[in-house]
Amino acid sequence: MKKLFFVTFFVFNAFLAISQVKIAGKIENAPVSEITLTYSEFYVGETLTQTIKQDGSFEFSFDVDLP
Repeated sequence: MKKLFFVTFFVFNAFLAISQVKIAGKIENAPVSEITLTYSEFYVGETLTQTIKQDGSFEFSFDVDLP
C-alpha cells in the first residue's frame, strides 16, 4: 500500500509540474512589428518572438517545468 501511495504521488506531481504560461498585451503606436520575450530557466536563456498584430495586440504561450 505504501508503494502505491508513493507511485501515485510522484505521477500526480509530474502532471502538476508542467504549467502553461500565457502573456498577452497590447502596444499602441509600436515602432516595430515584432516583440521579443527572453526568460531564463536554470541559467539557460530562451527567446521567443511574436509579430504584433495590426490592432497592437500580442500573445506568448509556452510551457514551464517549475513554478
